[in-house]
Amino acid sequence: RVTRAPHTERIASLLSSGQIKVAVLPKATAYALFTGAEPFSAYGPVELYVLANQRDFLLVARADFPDHHAYQVAATLQAHAGSSGFTLLSEATTQPPLHPGVAAFLQGAAMPAAPVLADDEALEDGEQAHHH
Repeated sequence: RVTRAPHTERIASLLSSGQIKVAVLPKATAYALFTGAEPFSAYGPVELYVLANQRDFLLVARADFPDHHAYQVAATLQAHAGSSGFTLLSEATTQPPLHPGVAAFLQGAAMPAAPVLADDEALEDGEQAHHH
């Protein structure tokens, strides 16, 4: 699901409530949301991890964003580094911290196992379950 929010407070609300799992935020905004600083004290602190960097912005994910997915995001961004504008950061340089799935990718570890979703999590927008 892609959402375009009119202001950062709305993005903070969506992230803190779990309505979205990933967002591109200005670095200062990501740090303020992560620490629960103003103007996000009503939402935070929100446990966030960094997936990637783009100049003054961070691609961040909630703590419940699966390691498997973060690993795949890192692999895709690395493969398209020239065109995406995003770069992967080493663990020592990020605040919020680097997502464990991205760290695994950077360390050359095997891809973490895919999460097992409950039927209601796997279905969106009226899709029908297909049982065989």
